[in-house]
Amino acid sequence: MENENITTAAPAEAETVDAEAVATVPTEAQEPAAAESEAKSAGEQEGGKDTEPAKPWKTEQNARFAEQRRRKEAEEAAFRALVDGVNNPDTGKPFADRGEWEAWKRKASIAARAQRAQIAPETYAKIVEQAREELKRSDPELQAQAQQLEQYKQRERENIFSNDLKAIRKAYPDEKAKSIEELGPQFVAMCASGISPLAAYEALRAEKARSVKQPPSMGEVRPKGSAGKEFFTREEVAAMNPTEVSKNYDRIRKSMEQWK
Repeated sequence: MENENITTAAPAEAETVDAEAVATVPTEAQEPAAAESEAKSAGEQEGGKDTEPAKPWKTEQNARFAEQRRRKEAEEAAFRALVDGVNNPDTGKPFADRGEWEAWKRKASIAARAQRAQIAPETYAKIVEQAREELKRSDPELQAQAQQLEQYKQRERENIFSNDLKAIRKAYPDEKAKSIEELGPQFVAMCASGISPLAAYEALRAEKARSVKQPPSMGEVRPKGSAGKEFFTREEVAAMNPTEVSKNYDRIRKSMEQWK
């Protein structure tokens, strides 16, 4: 009696799947009707004064999207027909989508191969993953993709540095550097620590100017009490000698962040 129920229920399920598949595919009668409707709509739009003619690239794009949608619907209908009445052995429920189906197939394949190799499935899965990682490192196509990504990142960095250099040369037209590298590694290090490019440049420029100045006269008074200060102005930093700059470097960097 139970067998008879199963036999009679199966066609009903098949009819449901077929109906869903048929509903997603336009019939020959529907396609001309849709084309005629679109042509009529296009004609009405052309009659308006402000309506622009349809762009060829837009029509081609819409056709491509429609083709992709139809292909996806056909694949989904085929998948549903394939797994109709089949449950996921792990969950006891029907497969939700193709991704779940593919994941179960991979797991079942690994389990079968592990059994033939007489090792635990988890161990076999690790071996497979290691092989995939090794393939990524040795595969020329994957290496080319990684190289392209690195080149893109390098171009982004160069664009940022180029903009920084433009801002510096705008503030100091006498600067002759053609690249950030020509400003020196100390400039790059200061920028990497969070100091703005212009502030870092001004600090290094002031330090360079001090290095070529004549020694101060005996009557010149230098800033005092710098040992206990936490903030220095541009003028105070400019008046320091290299030893004082080195001694107060960390506090000078913090002060530079507040310069305007």
